Parts: sequence; C-alpha cells; structure tokens
Amino acid sequence: LAIVFGLGLLIFTHHLSDSSYRHLLKQGIAVQAGHLVLQRPDDPQVKQSTRWLTKGQSVLEALKQGLESSFRLSESDDSTADQRPELHLVARMRMSGMLQSPTATARVMALGIDPISEPKVSQWHTQLVEAPLTSGEEGEPLKSAWLASDDTQGILLGLPLARQLDVTVGDKVVMTYQGKLEVQSFLFRVRGVVSTGAIGPDSMLAIGTIKGFQTALNEAQALHDITFHLSQLKALPDLQTEVTQLLTSAQISPLLEDDPYVLKDWKEALPALYQFTLKDRQSAMAVFIVIAIIIMIGILNTITMSVLERTRSFGVMLAIGISPPSVAGLILIESCLLGLFASIVGIGVGALFTWPLITYGIDFAALVGDQ
Repeated sequence: LAIVFGLGLLIFTHHLSDSSYRHLLKQGIAVQAGHLVLQRPDDPQVKQSTRWLTKGQSVLEALKQGLESSFRLSESDDSTADQRPELHLVARMRMSGMLQSPTATARVMALGIDPISEPKVSQWHTQLVEAPLTSGEEGEPLKSAWLASDDTQGILLGLPLARQLDVTVGDKVVMTYQGKLEVQSFLFRVRGVVSTGAIGPDSMLAIGTIKGFQTALNEAQALHDITFHLSQLKALPDLQTEVTQLLTSAQISPLLEDDPYVLKDWKEALPALYQFTLKDRQSAMAVFIVIAIIIMIGILNTITMSVLERTRSFGVMLAIGISPPSVAGLILIESCLLGLFASIVGIGVGALFTWPLITYGIDFAALVGDQ
C-alpha cells in the first residue's frame, strides 16, 4: 500500500506539474511570439512602432508556399495519414498610443491580428464577454462580436479599459499613435470586449485587424511579426533550418532586401518566459525528489518492520542449515517481488487518479476569482 499510493501520488503530481508547465508555454508562446518569429531587429535608432517588414504580406505568402511540402499548414490537409507536423503561420502588427473616448483617455498596447488565422493559436475569440453599458444608461449588457478580416475600423477592448473609457459596443474611439513621419490619429469603432482575467494587461489591451492597422499606418503590405506555431515542439530545429534557407532563396530574399530582419526562436524572443520555465522545472524537480525520499523512507520502514517481526522464523531457518546469504537473498527477492507488483498496481492507481485530470481538468476559478 505504501508503494501503491506513494507511486500513484507521484504520478498524479508529476502530470499536474507537467501539464501546467506545457499550458504555460503554449499560451505564453502563442500570445506573445511563436515558436519562431520573423521581425525587424531591435534598433534604438528606429521607433519600435515603425519596425515593420515593408513587404511582410508578400513574405508571408511566399513562406506558406515554401513550407507546405514539409508541414501541414491548412485544416484541409487534416488527414490522419498525413505525418507532417502541423504548422500555423500567423501575422501580427503592433501599435502603442493613446486611445481617446468622449470622456477619458488611456494608454494602450494595440495588437493587429488576422481574425481568421489568430483563433488557431490563441484564445481571445473565446474570451469575449458582454459589454457593460456606459454610465447613465440602463438595460442589458451588449453582446460582443469577433472581428471580421475586412473590418478596418473594428476594435476589441479589454474589459477594464472599456470601463475606464466608458464605452460599449458600437461606440467610437480615436487612437493617436506615432506614424513613420509624424503623430497620426485613426477612428475605431468598438466591436466587443475581451476579458482574460488579468486586470493589468486587460487595462491596456486593444485588438484590431491587420488591415485596419495597415490602413492607419498607410502601409498596405507592412507586418511587424510573422510567427510560426508548431503542434510538435520537437519539429522546431527542422522548421528553423528550412525557414532560414527560404529567407535566403531567390523567391523571398528580394522581398526583404530593404528591411533588416532577424529570425528568433521562442527562447530568444521571450527570454523572461524561458528563464521562468527553467526555474519552474527546477523547483518542481526538487519537490518530486522530496516526495520520492519520503515514499522511500516509508517503504524502507515497512520492509524493516516486516523483517524484525520474523526474527524467530529466520532463526529456525538458520538452525536447520540455511545459510545467512540465502536468508538475505530470500528477503531481497521478496522485496523485489513486492516492489514489482506494487509498482504495477501503483501505475494503475496513478493513471486512475490522473484520468479525470486529463479528461476534465481542474478549474481553479474558485481559488483565484476575477484575478
């Protein structure tokens, strides 16, 4: 029983920790960068908001054509016989500035997305909530709508940001931002409200469409980031090699001749997240080692008590001529068989404990509330 339940607990704890780790990586990488990201390099001489790939849209299409022979890029290729790793290419734009309503102003970090490809890698489309009415109005909250790819004026706001600006679905907001040569303004219309549960980021969150941002910046082809999202992380080295070759090919190299670029993997693009995951894994391993030591001490105590309670039996065995090494061998074989069968049952118990975790998950909402 000590081995069975100890091993079952260890398996359950490991699955919970490993799943949390993978979920953190998946969400952090998907939202902030990608397993690979193609972008302009950091340059203090160039404002971050204007570090875009001038012909990014054409580069994106050329990359899709070049990678489709090695990776499964579209849902139409969803064949079970297709062994190619699944890959999503997602384009993004970024703008920072001031968002102004008739009653308030707030600083925002706006993100331009493709409403068709973005839901394949992130969860913003599932985090739409009803938009509260503006102060002084009465009635039911308004339903939020996801953006359309050709909607150049639509924008989604974080829930705290919408409350701060006192706007709701259908209201107009004006964004003032740094263009390539001068400060510019652009009119957006609120299509919905998003709540990720993180109040700080939501207070600065504004999501528009790539076409809308390109229109605002007067750059029809510009993209800040081209991100690559894999279903299998082990395929990352192959993807990085192939993308590097494509970027220097005759099809894509001319498109980038006016723009310096850098290709980063997620560890380079998100160093803070990578360092956090290393510390998280190290702390989890320390916990597992402590649990394993506690279990081993319990098992050792059980075996020792079993041996001490059979002192008379061993004395009789020695008295009739069985050698001390044979008695020691008997105890060793008995312990090995006990460990073998208990481990088999323990793995089953661990799987039984873990099954609802994998099937249904654990809802931590009751513990963290709105945070």
